[in-house]
Amino acid sequence: VTEDEPLVFMPANRFSQALSYTIEEMGRWRNTFLKVSFQHVLEQKNIPFDENPEARDWLPPPPAYSLWGLQAGSSLGPLEMSLTIDNLLNI
Repeated sequence: VTEDEPLVFMPANRFSQALSYTIEEMGRWRNTFLKVSFQHVLEQKNIPFDENPEARDWLPPPPAYSLWGLQAGSSLGPLEMSLTIDNLLNI
């Protein structure tokens, strides 16, 4: 820390957003919802500096990427159901 270098194993910055729509009652179904989520992870730029790249014992950080997700669910009496898909587009 005193050498003014970044800490190792620090995760990259990320931003997350979600949009949800809920229907309270729909016949016998209760609290039916649909949720779309988005997460963007920036490329990690704060890695320890080494003048000789061949002396590093780790791989370079991956480029920035985005993840889309979808979640749907509902309740029927005491039974609660939901389905979640993460990395929906796999890009």
